[in-house]
Amino acid sequence: MDLPVINLEKDVSLGKQLGKGAFGEISEGEWKGKSYAVKKLIIEEDEDKDHLLTVFHEFRREVWLMR
Repeated sequence: MDLPVINLEKDVSLGKQLGKGAFGEISEGEWKGKSYAVKKLIIEEDEDKDHLLTVFHEFRREVWLMR
């Protein structure tokens, strides 16, 4: 199953923040006229490569579980 690539700044209207965790922030959002929960990853510039890979793999796992 291919997932669409979405430009957060261009394609999604963000609303209020619903929550925040270790790896990201969750906000209300609207895309193509429908409401969604939007998770935006939090990545610090000085984080090491191994940590970034861990964050990315955890995010992909969450996406896979939701499909």
